[in-house]
Amino acid sequence: MSSFKVFDEKSIQSLLDLPEVIRSVESAYKAKAENQAEVWPMIYRKLGQAADMNIRSGWMKNKKFFGCKILQWSGNNVTRMLPAVHAVLTIMDSETGEVKGILNASALTGYRTGAAGAVGSKFLANQDSQTLLIIGTGNEAPYQIMGQICVMPC
Repeated sequence: MSSFKVFDEKSIQSLLDLPEVIRSVESAYKAKAENQAEVWPMIYRKLGQAADMNIRSGWMKNKKFFGCKILQWSGNNVTRMLPAVHAVLTIMDSETGEVKGILNASALTGYRTGAAGAVGSKFLANQDSQTLLIIGTGNEAPYQIMGQICVMPC
């Protein structure tokens, strides 16, 4: 197997730039609309009373890679002083099957979700809006706010 990069939470936070993530998410949505990307059906399984896991995957045909994100949620983690969600993302070359990178997807998810909200607002929000309402205070709320600030008209 060829070598690949591993990105932990600190490296993801130091490398990502939210405006660039927003542009990348917008590009991915455009690629999907143009049939240059696919999102495959999610696999979901309940793991007992307070936990579940899911596998999310997709293919960027135009960039020749696919990814697979494995995510586990545990509602009891708060009592363990752990985050409720843990996830890992593997990126692979779609022509050779080589692993290109393994990422801490827990750290990445906030950026992607904030960027997705920002893209939605960019195209769907009233351009004269002067008020932003974020409902919820979970781990992704700060990313939603930062993403909206990036696309709000000044």
